[in-house]
Amino acid sequence: MIDTANTIKAGNAFTVDKLLIVSILMSLPDSGDWQTTVESLKTLNDKDLTLEKIKRRLLERATEVSKDRSRKPNSDKATAFHVGSKPANGRKCFACGKQNHYIRDCRNKAAVERYKSERAKKDTSKESGTSNNKESGNYAFSAFSAEQQDQESGIWYKDAGASRHYTFQREILSNYRPVQDSVQLADRSSLEIQGVGSMTCKTTEGNTVTLHEVFHVPKMKVNLLSTAQLDKKGIEEHCLNGVTTFKHKGNTIFTSNRVGNRWIMNWQVLEATSPNNAYLVADKLWHRRFCHIGYSTLKQVAQHVHGMSFGKDSRDHGPCEACNLGKAQRKVFSPTGNPRAKHPMDLLHLDFNIVNIPGRNGELAVLGMTDDHSNMRFMFPMKRKSGQDIVDVIKNWLPWAERVTGRKVKAFRHGGEKELTLGHFKAYCGEHGIEQQITVPYEHEQNGTAEVTNRVITTLARTTLIESGLPKSYWPDAILTATFVANRSMAPDKRATCVEEFTDVKPDVSMLRVFGSRCWVKVPVEKTGGSHKLDPRSLPGRFLRYENYGSAYRVLLDDRREVIATSVTWDEGATDGTVKVPEITPLDQASNSGVQEAPESDDSDSEDDIPVPEPPAVPEPVQETQESSSDDDVAPDTPPSLRPKRNRRPPGEWWILDNRNSIHYAFMTMDEALQGPDAQKWKAAVEKELTNFKHFKAFELVDLPPGKKAIGSKLFPNIKKDGTFKVRGVAKGFTQIQGVDFTDTFAPVAKAQAIRVFLVICNARGWVIQQGDVRAAFLNSNLEEEVYMQQFKGFEEELNPPGQPQRVYKLLKALYGTKQAGRAWRKRLAEFLLKNGFKPLMHEQCIFYKGSWDKDLVLVVVWVDDVLAAGDKSSPILQDFWKMFKKEFEVEDLGYLENYIGMHVQRDLENKKLYISQERALQEVLLQFNMQDSKPRDTPLPSGLVMKRNTELPETDKPYRSLVGCLMYPMIWTRPDIAFAASQLGQFSSGATDEHWQAGMELLRFIQGSKSLALEYQFRGSYDLVCYTDADWANDLQTAKSVYGYIFFLDGNPVSWKSKKIQSVCTSTTHSELEGFFHAAQEGQWLSGLLHELGIIKEKKFKIFCDNKAVLDIITSEKALERTKHLIVKVEFLRELIRNGTCQPEQVKSQDNTADIFTKSLGKILFSRHQAGCGLVALDEGECSNSDPGSVGVVGVNNSSRNASRSTKTHRSAGNGELSISEYSESVVNDSELGSSAFYT
Repeated sequence: MIDTANTIKAGNAFTVDKLLIVSILMSLPDSGDWQTTVESLKTLNDKDLTLEKIKRRLLERATEVSKDRSRKPNSDKATAFHVGSKPANGRKCFACGKQNHYIRDCRNKAAVERYKSERAKKDTSKESGTSNNKESGNYAFSAFSAEQQDQESGIWYKDAGASRHYTFQREILSNYRPVQDSVQLADRSSLEIQGVGSMTCKTTEGNTVTLHEVFHVPKMKVNLLSTAQLDKKGIEEHCLNGVTTFKHKGNTIFTSNRVGNRWIMNWQVLEATSPNNAYLVADKLWHRRFCHIGYSTLKQVAQHVHGMSFGKDSRDHGPCEACNLGKAQRKVFSPTGNPRAKHPMDLLHLDFNIVNIPGRNGELAVLGMTDDHSNMRFMFPMKRKSGQDIVDVIKNWLPWAERVTGRKVKAFRHGGEKELTLGHFKAYCGEHGIEQQITVPYEHEQNGTAEVTNRVITTLARTTLIESGLPKSYWPDAILTATFVANRSMAPDKRATCVEEFTDVKPDVSMLRVFGSRCWVKVPVEKTGGSHKLDPRSLPGRFLRYENYGSAYRVLLDDRREVIATSVTWDEGATDGTVKVPEITPLDQASNSGVQEAPESDDSDSEDDIPVPEPPAVPEPVQETQESSSDDDVAPDTPPSLRPKRNRRPPGEWWILDNRNSIHYAFMTMDEALQGPDAQKWKAAVEKELTNFKHFKAFELVDLPPGKKAIGSKLFPNIKKDGTFKVRGVAKGFTQIQGVDFTDTFAPVAKAQAIRVFLVICNARGWVIQQGDVRAAFLNSNLEEEVYMQQFKGFEEELNPPGQPQRVYKLLKALYGTKQAGRAWRKRLAEFLLKNGFKPLMHEQCIFYKGSWDKDLVLVVVWVDDVLAAGDKSSPILQDFWKMFKKEFEVEDLGYLENYIGMHVQRDLENKKLYISQERALQEVLLQFNMQDSKPRDTPLPSGLVMKRNTELPETDKPYRSLVGCLMYPMIWTRPDIAFAASQLGQFSSGATDEHWQAGMELLRFIQGSKSLALEYQFRGSYDLVCYTDADWANDLQTAKSVYGYIFFLDGNPVSWKSKKIQSVCTSTTHSELEGFFHAAQEGQWLSGLLHELGIIKEKKFKIFCDNKAVLDIITSEKALERTKHLIVKVEFLRELIRNGTCQPEQVKSQDNTADIFTKSLGKILFSRHQAGCGLVALDEGECSNSDPGSVGVVGVNNSSRNASRSTKTHRSAGNGELSISEYSESVVNDSELGSSAFYT
């Protein structure tokens, strides 16, 4: 004690507290009941060694000692090799042979060394008799009694007698696997080993050490470090002056201090790395992860969940500031006396909670739903409190609940709100036979379960929101997070958690994290291909809520984007508000130097600021019904409670998926899937895929021939929209070498123009269109090249024996991922069709025909594995085709055509009308970019808008390329009215700025209001091919390049259109118009050739309308003109088409030229006129059915757009007595009838 005091004085650190600490420690015994506690306290640093900590440790130990002694009065069981427990009187030293001392105290060093050498030889001879040099058993000859010591987390003891590393802490082990074994102690007793794993810790020197093969022995009271295992790893041990230094190749790894007669390491255990393992966390951290649920409840929860380690004594955890701020004394509701429901879904309690602060997505209320049996809660943030919104929520939620419980809902209990007793909700309950139990007004206790749910969830959300420091507008995220963790607390009967009572599945809470905590999201490797190798590989952010039923996290990044990810690194201490949410700069302050608006004489609609889309909440908030598409329809003084102002926020990265459309594991690999809570479902999905391969005899297991290289293989997990777990096994075709593993790869698909011509023909003839999908199409095609593939990792049929050739798959079929898979399938299908008398069209190799136009004709359209066959319903060729096709391949019969490659097809067979639209696809685009509830506009882009490239501004960090790609698909298939806007945006895929991104948001606003538009095809009695072409000279103000566009009509139905920039600079308006005419004539040649080949028209001819008289004069005269001699080849090409009668040029007035919509941004009135001229009509919802081709589907069409449609007037030949161009201009309805309201339903 005097030495210690002198040390303190020498360090100028003499204090009363330190002297008192030294006095207390010196007064305690180093053995017996206090041994481990004292030794662990002596290893602490001065900073950590406080009177408060010593007091708490000693009081806790005193309580435990008192309990142990009362429970085991005769607990003085002898320990093995217990140093200092009694003197060595009468004992003989094994080294020198003398009495009264042990070998470790022997002063005859030569005798000790000789004894150790002989003992080592004996041990070696014993080990030589075992097989493979494996230990014959597990031993732990430590100086401890298994029953007397208290468990100290983080304290490790060096044990020379231990054959393995041992720990009592399951939560610190990663890569954990169960093991059935036992360990023998020095007193010859044994303890059960339950598992083995790896442990990572930080030493007092600051090094990170990972111990492998650490055995989990729950009843062992200490953590033991085996020096024998360290020696096997080449780690040297050096002892000097009470410090043992462990070195590897001369570098110090860690040290051990001698406390008393024991060697102790005080290590900081780091988090386990496996996703399915719990973390070494304090009770207080679990308290925060569970949104500040009480400690007594958490102690019960820990016994009914997986992945949670909670302390044995939760009485003294100190004050929680967030709880003090967020919780208050509440009066407990009196029991109602009603018996609890016997089964889940028998009774659901409903209640509303109105929040005065708008959420970041405009939410103002929360619908709470509680299952009476299990107390399972469900919370749905909503923008408004209406019966229709409630019904939408119930419809989305109910299928999931019925699937997981296997039961139907029987009754709803609520307080009698008018939204629940009248209108939509009342009708819904009556339709589905659901009872409504309405409580007495103002007697809230009758629906006390719902009241308590709102109180509990709101309290937890408020507390976590206060602690996180996030703005109050994030209350929907806090509500959903609180609900998620509250459902993992105890059910009212205290037998299990709410989730287990509801789903009969014990939950795993190892993935829980503190709301608002700091984290870093790892960007998938596939998305970093274009970045520099030294760029960061993760993005910092804040945790918002759980996604995909807890298998993923929604994270708010520092740049205000949101992601859903599984690979996340955490710092759960950074939630005290010190990490602030970045301030949002108002978008109306952004510069507009990247976009220039040119003057336009036509009327144009004024536009508001472009709203940047906000991230969606999950569950999906019920959206507001758009009453009108006009910007002027919303009154400026609209109350905020009805139309809350939208928070303008950018969307997440393009690789982020929203689980409202499909539940997808962002960033998930097969390894992560197998370590998650649905591992068994994923394994079943893999087995299903492997069985599918065996069914098609896709490969055979062989030895890899010398000189051959096997390509890799991979399993991709995914969850379909219906909740089905799907795994796709693919080959890593990117490692194939051309000329070795493959030759050609090209495989055609049908052109969009050809498919539309096909639909026009089928509608005109009244043919039925039947659809089939070939199951596992690529596996039906044989592989000509010799290709070897590695077995699927983790699911190998045979392991590779050492020294033997590698066991690999020899591919017999064109497996997914191989370079030639698509081409092989195309060849296989074409051979089948040719064998059965079908021939491909010369103008379109993916349309096959059999028969003739005048008799029985059947057309077959091929789009990879989707096959359409059309013909007369009674056609024997059509019937024979399907019989042969289903006999040759495994085909899923999809019935009559309704949905095809993203298009929705509706038919009115009686009136020979057909409609194609992409409303669902457009809605998914809006959801992807969080514009599903944006304010619609009347035109794709502001009138006269001209975009330009600005190299002075930084490139946008928004997913611009993804936006362009998503817009191209509907533009190509069904939406000619957005062709110019999409083409303009596509020119800035490289070097786009935020201004270009805002222009894209304008286009999404237009799509929001016009997504229900459809192309209308109807039979008018002829197959005339008519085109309109136009050009805008020097449209690009920076490059002086022009834009041309055209649209072709077959029998008045749009079948082909284009808007494109001319690659060369045109020197005049005539030059640009001539270029457009030339490209239109080329397309007309192809279309007329297609029709002629089918026998539909006798002569190849088409008509082109142009509004430029100079162009018509040039191509219809033989005079050589000086100004266009550089275009002589194109001019002579057009003149030849005119001379042989193939092309018939005609003049049209500029205001009647439909192609004007493809060359510039138009105002509202002119755009509406040409939009209708493109054959687009607004369909009334839910009025058409394709279930039976014999029935008549009735489609409601907006009359104003029908009257304005040029397709009913101008696209027919004037020679047939129809209206001419001049007559049409007089028959067009007034401009007021062509307003935006005519196109939005």
